[in-house]
Formats: sequence, structure tokens, C-alpha cells
Amino acid sequence: MRVLLITQTLDRQDSILGATHGLAEQLARRLERLYALQLWAGETALPTNVALRSMGKERGATKPAQLATLTRAVRTLAARGQVDLVFAHMAPLYAIVAAPIARLSGVPTVLWYAHPHVDLKLRLATALVDRVASPTPEGFRVPTAKLTLTGHGVDTERFLPPRTPCQGPLRVLYAGRISRSKDVATFLRAARLALDQSPAGALRFAIIGRPGSPADEAYLAELRVLARSLGLEGALELGAAVPYPRMPEALAQCDLLVNLARTGSADKVVLEAMSCARVPLVCNRTFVPTLGEDAERCLFRERDPGDLARQILRWAAASPEERQAVGQRLRAAVVREHSLSGLAERLVRLFREVIAEARRGRVGAGW
Repeated sequence: MRVLLITQTLDRQDSILGATHGLAEQLARRLERLYALQLWAGETALPTNVALRSMGKERGATKPAQLATLTRAVRTLAARGQVDLVFAHMAPLYAIVAAPIARLSGVPTVLWYAHPHVDLKLRLATALVDRVASPTPEGFRVPTAKLTLTGHGVDTERFLPPRTPCQGPLRVLYAGRISRSKDVATFLRAARLALDQSPAGALRFAIIGRPGSPADEAYLAELRVLARSLGLEGALELGAAVPYPRMPEALAQCDLLVNLARTGSADKVVLEAMSCARVPLVCNRTFVPTLGEDAERCLFRERDPGDLARQILRWAAASPEERQAVGQRLRAAVVREHSLSGLAERLVRLFREVIAEARRGRVGAGW
């Protein structure tokens, strides 16, 4: 099977998108050939059956030039019979451009999407592609019969529990993009409330991440001012983003991972923390099935620093052995439901099914 993957980047060092590199690697191991077209190039270490090309954003290519490169690549590979399927990853626009061109040569298109946001582009992409894949129902909100649920893809062989138990104060971490939509301010306010109710030195807080836009840069400046006004200087480390290969180490060094995204598509960092046997605190109820019997102790109310502080203090009062037992239980759930190898197997199975339907002339049927 030969597949064209179209995605933003396969940079394994990227702190936000680095996981896509692992998915490409796992897919390549199961395919005869993987052609990968990325918006911008980064550091890669992929199998020899992967052919890489960039749309040139890193070289300053304009959006029309980028889309022209995409169009030529899809037309050439499909018309020459060099690919059996086009896989558009997380970008509905790529699917909108690629699907009609690929269909002219009888090549089907699958869109991967995992985000609660729905707009006209997503609806149009859904109409044009043959299938959609998403990890959870909350990650794809357009009603369609084309949807296949796959689970997330966490590299459970890299995101491992630490060999030695954590020592010292309880360490509470926020990791991810610095953005107003991620509600990091609630994390800071909860930290202040929890510190006020704890013995001196019992809690430590840390933020690792980077802004992704000028608006996010402005929000980070606001967070720095807020942290100073709350008097968090001695208990909070506000750090830069960690390169993706170092994320397992960063997660293994915390006791609790806090994620403040609202209910919707699941931020993968929560599942990565669980794979490291760390306890997550979330307000996103998408995680409830994976949290299982521990859900009640891991959930807090959205935008409620008091409720988040209550849960932090609850886990601070728990013994290290109890946190470890819960962490191991949560890791087992991630391995069972959201491993990277399992996701790659499910996607390849979906690809085969869609290709077979295309060859029988039945692709794209129904909503």
C-alpha cells in the first residue's frame, strides 16, 4: 500500500506537533511507501521508504505557492498511479484541495481531524473526502456516516513511568501551548489558593510551553503580570517549551499534570502524562472513559480555581503509594486504548478498507 500523507510538519523536535513524526514512522513501517508532504520542513529520522517534500513555508513560500505545490504533488502521484490513498492530517484545507484531484484518478482521500471547532472548511472537507478518522466523538462534531473512531496515538514505549519515585514537594505541571483558550490563568489562581492552604514548601508549580501567535504572546505577558501579583515567584517555574523528545522526562518529573482545556477533543499531553503513570487533573469530560474509576478524583469544574485547588490538595494529602497505584492503572488504560502502534494499525486497516471500496466504485457514499 502506498499513501500520501499531507500535514503541517514532521519535525520531531517541535514541542506542539512533534507527535506527528511518530505517527508517520509507525505508518511507514506498515506501508510499502509513504510520501509525506509537509507545510514546513523540520528535523526528521524516518524509515527509508518515506519520501519527504515541503510546501516551502520555511523558505518563505506564500500560501498560493504552498497550495500550488500541494496540487502538483497530488496530481502527479495520483495520475501516475504512485499512491493508493491520500491522507490529509488535521488540515481540512488540504483535504479540500487534494480530494477532487485525487478522485479524478480513482484515488480516495481520508481526513484525520481531532478538534471540537467546526467551520465551513471542515464541513466542505467532510463532503469531499471518502472517510474521516478521529480519536473520539468529541474530536469531530460534523454529523456524518463517514466517521471512524480510532483512539489517540501515544508512544507508550517512550512515555514511561520513572524508574524511581518522585521525592520532595508535590510537583504540579501545566504543559502545552500558552493560549487564552487553554485558560492558564486559572492554573495560576488555583496555585495561589492551594499554597495558602499548604505547609511552606509542600507544593511546587511549573508551566512549560510556548505561545503560538501574537495574541498568545500578549497572553503570556498577562500571565507573567498575574503570577507576580499573586506572589508566586518562589513557588512557580515559568519555563519555555520542551522539545518533544524531552517530554517523557518532563512529565515523569511531575506528580500531577493539570490541563484546563474545555470539554472537547482530548489534548494528547494528558494521555502522555497518564502513560508516564502521572495523575492528571482535567475539566474535559472527554477523558472520563479512560480515567475510569478514578474520574471523580481527576475532574474539576471548568474555570474554577477553587475546585482545581481542592483537587490539588486532595492529591497532596494522598500517599505516594496511592498516587503510584492510580498512575499505573491509568497507564494501563492508555496502553489498551490509545497506543501509537494501535492507532497505526487501525488507520492502516481503514486505508485498506477505503481503497477496496474505491476499487469497487463505492467510495464517498452517504453522510
